[in-house]
Amino acid sequence: MLKYPKTPYWPYSPTVSERDELVAEPERFVGAPVVVTEKLDGGNTLIHEGETFYAFALRYGDGSFASFRTLVDYARERRMSVVPVLFEGSFRSVDAIRDFMSRAHAAPSVLGGAREGVVIRLAQGFPAAEFGRNVCKSVRQGHVQSDEHWTRHWKPCRIAQAAEDSSKAKAAT
Repeated sequence: MLKYPKTPYWPYSPTVSERDELVAEPERFVGAPVVVTEKLDGGNTLIHEGETFYAFALRYGDGSFASFRTLVDYARERRMSVVPVLFEGSFRSVDAIRDFMSRAHAAPSVLGGAREGVVIRLAQGFPAAEFGRNVCKSVRQGHVQSDEHWTRHWKPCRIAQAAEDSSKAKAAT
């Protein structure tokens, strides 16, 4: 299975470190059909009020990415949630995108709490090799970032561990 590519940053993202890659052509998102979604925290997975996953991309066997509409249809057929969509359409200029993203960062998350950021992508499908030209993210000021990946110190929660222990105990009897 192909690993999901690292998403480059929008050049005007409030939070960008010197190690982060920037999308090289922000004007690529001008005049073309795009989708702006809320960026959800958690290494491409967010657990929120019992939902364990929000679909954000759909890939074919060759690694290419489906159009956003195809993703939505696929998710709907399977009763899966899709990341909150903040905008679908086209922008007239890079400045219009910057203005939209600024307002989006100031608004709370659709799911509650502070919004981590936004993701903009071309609405059409594209080959995997063009991911870094067709998708980028903008992360709000003050979002916690670290040099270590969250999985390095992750530990199962006590509730899940207790449920697992209970299941093992039942199976042993």
